[in-house]
Amino acid sequence: MDDTTSAIIEILFGLLALGAMMIPVLGFFVFVGFQNSKRKRIREKILAANPGIGEHFPVRYASRERFDAFLKIFPWDSAGIIFRAPQGIVFLGEQMSGNPIVLQFSPESVQWIGRAPWPNGAVSWFSAAVPGTTHYFTSETGFFIVGSKSGTNQIYERLSGVQQLPR
Repeated sequence: MDDTTSAIIEILFGLLALGAMMIPVLGFFVFVGFQNSKRKRIREKILAANPGIGEHFPVRYASRERFDAFLKIFPWDSAGIIFRAPQGIVFLGEQMSGNPIVLQFSPESVQWIGRAPWPNGAVSWFSAAVPGTTHYFTSETGFFIVGSKSGTNQIYERLSGVQQLPR
């Protein structure tokens, strides 16, 4: 075998190895895309079932257990819509498994958290305390989490009536 043939074989093996390393990365992006489309369907279903709900905000939701969990791929466990109602703030959501979530809380119970990098990544959050537990919300940003800080802060300000300089 001459040098050209061995160089071509080395390049082919290198490309195959690179391709094999990309399979998990591509698989992750497919999974993220699937989760994003599922969250979108959940929000569309909620809005279709509740026409004219007024001022509303698409959010990602995390239960206290999920928020505090150490090992997880995503820090949220469902999606939904927060809206302001005459009786307070209402969150209508659905877990990825299909179980509905309905929460009601007052503007006074909403607290700014900001980024909670460990174990929740670079996502900004606000919380709502209800008797017995706390619930966590971040803005829906689509495929990536870029923009969660400003979007989450805007929702927090609208719900709480408090202007907050994010941490």
